Amino acid sequence: MNFFGRLFASMLVFAFGWVLFRQVLSEPAAGSLAAILALAEMLPAMSGRASGGFGGGLRLFVRLGASIVSWPIVAWLLQIAGISDRPVRIALAAAAASAVGVLAAGHGSGKDTARLWAVVAACVLPVYALMQAMLVSPTDPLAMTAGCCAVGVALLVSRQSIVWPHYQNRVLLMATAAVMTSGSLAAGIAFLHL
Repeated sequence: MNFFGRLFASMLVFAFGWVLFRQVLSEPAAGSLAAILALAEMLPAMSGRASGGFGGGLRLFVRLGASIVSWPIVAWLLQIAGISDRPVRIALAAAAASAVGVLAAGHGSGKDTARLWAVVAACVLPVYALMQAMLVSPTDPLAMTAGCCAVGVALLVSRQSIVWPHYQNRVLLMATAAVMTSGSLAAGIAFLHL
């Protein structure tokens, strides 16, 4: 592929990444992530191997993991379904992406590293969603409920994906119960305000 073909592909990867990730991230963060993907597409041309294969940015995009890739897609689908509250959408999508990512990571010989990265992503996304709900709309109990549910899903995913010692297994269950209780309280507050 010549330089201009790779440049065009890089622009397409940038546009796709920016449109996708701005569903769940701020515009500067989405633009930065899209620029990294576009740069990965341009690397062969910048290193003098302009005739290399197509799709370096897309391969990096797929390597980010099913959690990170499915997160903005689920948020977009929730927006189409009519959920207009952005923090709620981001948190619900993070809960779904948390479960999807670990299912896609696979188990067995040779896939331990992929599974561990999937578990890390599955835990980080819901925590980010809860933090955004707390910072962006701290008075929105629905956003807090969705964020707490997402973190609860992440804790359960972490517990199911890795074999933990008995004590840590019990701590994860107690943390899940505490987060879900907090989410239930926020849901009760939201119901009282309706």
